[in-house]
Amino acid sequence: MRAELPVTDRRDSATPGAIQVTRPGWPGRGRVSGRPYDLAMQLTAAITHEGDWFVARCLEVEVTSQGKSIDEALENLKEALELYFEDQPEPASFENPVVTTFQLSA
Repeated sequence: MRAELPVTDRRDSATPGAIQVTRPGWPGRGRVSGRPYDLAMQLTAAITHEGDWFVARCLEVEVTSQGKSIDEALENLKEALELYFEDQPEPASFENPVVTTFQLSA
């Protein structure tokens, strides 16, 4: 079931995996001009390909979604985050996650 929630997608090419989710009433967030909502929260997604699905995980909060393409997985993640923040208190701030690769010896 897909909720019909308008969300804003702004990908920052300097920050791979960064997504921006907006909703009305988020205090202390930057304004997004010309958008259906006035305020925005920037979050980070890690996307993996698992079988037939792309799985998008938000790194700041424990919310995950999936889709048949990367774009669909991100759209579904944004919708899931919108629903998540309807019931959860908004955090005062987020620390930017550190994303890195590493090697594990077998």
